Amino acid sequence: ALVHYLFLDDPRTQRVVAEPRADNAKMIGYMQNQCFHCEKEFDFPHKRAALMMLGRERFFDRCELA
Repeated sequence: ALVHYLFLDDPRTQRVVAEPRADNAKMIGYMQNQCFHCEKEFDFPHKRAALMMLGRERFFDRCELA
């Protein structure tokens, strides 16, 4: 619902990006179920992160919330 709100609030929003810990399989799995995809993994000084992205078109084409 939050991602849906972000897209509806400002029509200029083209993508939503998140960076959960790369070892947080539960969160990454949940995000993939909501149409996010993992672009890549990268390192911060304090964690290894997964770059998760969801584009506007993909959201409105595939997600059940839209």
